Amino acid sequence: MRKKVAIVCILKNEYAVLPSWLCWHRLLGFEHFIIFDDGSTDGCWELLCAAKKIYNIDLRLASIFGPGEYIIRQEEAYKFALSTYKDEFEWLLPIDADEFINFNQVQNVSTFLERFDHVDGIAVNWCQYGSSGHVLDPRGPVVEAYTRHGPPEGVFASHVKSFVRPEAFTGNWINVHCFDLPSDRYVDASGSPVEWGLTPGISARMPNWSAAKIMHFQVRSMQSFVERTKKHRNLSYTTDIFRQLDTNHHEDLAPLARAAELDIEICRLHKAVEHSLIEKFLQCLQDTIIKNYIESKRPTLRVIKSFHNTYLAFDPIDDSLFQVEDVGLPDDRGLPVYIFKAFDFVFFIAFADKRRGDIRAPLIDVIGFARMAVTGFDQSERYGFTRIGSQFLYSAEMGTSRVTVDKVLWSSWEMFELRDPPSTRDFEEVAGIWTAATRSPGDEAGASFDFRSAVQAVDARGIFDEIRAIDKDDAILVLRSVGLDKGCANAIYNNRR
Repeated sequence: MRKKVAIVCILKNEYAVLPSWLCWHRLLGFEHFIIFDDGSTDGCWELLCAAKKIYNIDLRLASIFGPGEYIIRQEEAYKFALSTYKDEFEWLLPIDADEFINFNQVQNVSTFLERFDHVDGIAVNWCQYGSSGHVLDPRGPVVEAYTRHGPPEGVFASHVKSFVRPEAFTGNWINVHCFDLPSDRYVDASGSPVEWGLTPGISARMPNWSAAKIMHFQVRSMQSFVERTKKHRNLSYTTDIFRQLDTNHHEDLAPLARAAELDIEICRLHKAVEHSLIEKFLQCLQDTIIKNYIESKRPTLRVIKSFHNTYLAFDPIDDSLFQVEDVGLPDDRGLPVYIFKAFDFVFFIAFADKRRGDIRAPLIDVIGFARMAVTGFDQSERYGFTRIGSQFLYSAEMGTSRVTVDKVLWSSWEMFELRDPPSTRDFEEVAGIWTAATRSPGDEAGASFDFRSAVQAVDARGIFDEIRAIDKDDAILVLRSVGLDKGCANAIYNNRR
């Protein structure tokens, strides 16, 4: 059974509005997003990668449509979506990241679309919002910050964006506002047949916002306008153009009725972004430290012995630690776990030989790392391990093969000893294997992880906590190893971004 509706969007550097845009449409019942990122450098890509964990987002790079002008990639992205997803969705709504649909008679998109079973296209008029008097970017969601818009007789109010049944699209391109559909099956949001003016996609009639409208936040604050002017030097933006676009004739407070819901949803999204960013940072930190540190320092590898005279092993199937009696001969499902210390971090490493076709290729499987805490029991040196960013302890459960990470009290049976392994691995071999096996941190679509952009876009408090957990010199080294200059690394360490 096909899903009801999805939003299609191609965007670049829209982080200022993207959280509000995603959360607003999620509240209106849009459960699926098809998004093409056109090379964002402001944190959009990182936000969308994180949002995928809580929303249904099909995220792609617009670069698959080649170089050239943006408008060409936008056309190709829309045609691609209409063709690729025609068997998956009944409706697609192609809109930009500064366009927010709003329904005035119903609460969600599914209810709105129930009235249009007999048509293939629904044209929804723009409603052009202005700065609402803001010179600088205000805090809070876009729909709460900008509440004033232009009159229905304004020139931009005649423009529309359209819901489209992808199965009815002929493939002939008109423009981003309207699509080649049977004219008798193309209506406006009130249900009346569309009547185009001289240009298809621009209505010949006064807009009817009674059922729905596209809240178009094209202008926003003067600060936002100036920043876009700097990014698009091919456009002749002037203060005169700002005044023409900055229409604030009428105040619309209706969207504020959902302000509380929207704030909660945006908070949920920001938590997901922060968590994802911390994971990315830690992975980047882990890859960088292991690759560089073991090549230059060649620390000593040790095996980990529990209080109960068992050793830690790694189960690559369950991605978990467990206990074995003899570290030299783990059972069939496990791999010996080795440990080394770099800076104030402990790395657990399992060496695996994994088959790739007929070629037996050695890989290093890094299974995690934790901040190391050292304490003494009975005049002997033992170690307790906690997950990074957590106070929970690794603990080898007595009488079982389990290793848990849920204890909060330091007891003798949570302690581990480090022993020489039965055989010594050649660290040159280890470093070579790691270098060959490690890929650059990035996501499945091929975009590289831009740590600087991401950390500037998200107030990821957890990252600062992790950085401050180690000595400043080591922290600066770690931050510089993930691509930051010395000044930015110092500022992040000191929490003065």
